[in-house]
Amino acid sequence: MTDPITLAIVSTAVTTGGQVLGAVQGAAAGRAQAKVARQQADSERRAATVEERQERERGRRFRSRQLAKFAKAGVATAGTPSLVLSVTAEQQERDALAVRFGGAVRERRARSQAALAKQRGKQALVSGIIGAGGTLLGSGAFKRKGK
Repeated sequence: MTDPITLAIVSTAVTTGGQVLGAVQGAAAGRAQAKVARQQADSERRAATVEERQERERGRRFRSRQLAKFAKAGVATAGTPSLVLSVTAEQQERDALAVRFGGAVRERRARSQAALAKQRGKQALVSGIIGAGGTLLGSGAFKRKGK
């Protein structure tokens, strides 16, 4: 038959070890999630850059078609046609900047998620270690003999 003291020591060691292992795994999971979120942020930034460039190119092509239609119709580009081209260019610039802003917002959100995941991992580590310490203390492993 197993000695009750030995059984209590083994039980405490297994419980404490499990808590420490869980803490380390929680921290590793937090770091992994943070890495994925940072990669997502980088992807969002690159995608927004490409999308902004495409938006500007669509704007240039549209203005070129406007100018060609004015020319085909024999309309001089001074006066109202010039104003139309100018207003179109301004609106297209706002559209391109809106794309940039949207990408920046998505990037910031992903970076915030990365920071949060990293923090959760740290909290898991600290919580697990505190839990393991509590288990050790609660088990009586540090009680003095005779008290």
